[in-house]
Amino acid sequence: MNIGYYSGIPKGFDSGPYFRGLAGNLCQSPHWGYVIRGRLLVRYPDREETIEAGEVFYSPAGHSVLHLEETEMIEISPERELESVMQVWRSNAKSR
Repeated sequence: MNIGYYSGIPKGFDSGPYFRGLAGNLCQSPHWGYVIRGRLLVRYPDREETIEAGEVFYSPAGHSVLHLEETEMIEISPERELESVMQVWRSNAKSR
């Protein structure tokens, strides 16, 4: 498992464009985590879920995230799935 700490994710940051090329153009790694500060909108093909500071979360594969406020969070992800996603993320980041 990979444990990540992320701070200063800016309000309005949309992860969606970074998942282009993955199935459904969505993140294909599940994540468990805790939002320390901020608020985010997790988007799925059939629904949306808002997660706020002080909440724990589980996001199954097949999602993207819009940060509604500057965010600080801890995220736990399976190593293999996360690395596959991050290869695509890095490639998309180079073209932005």
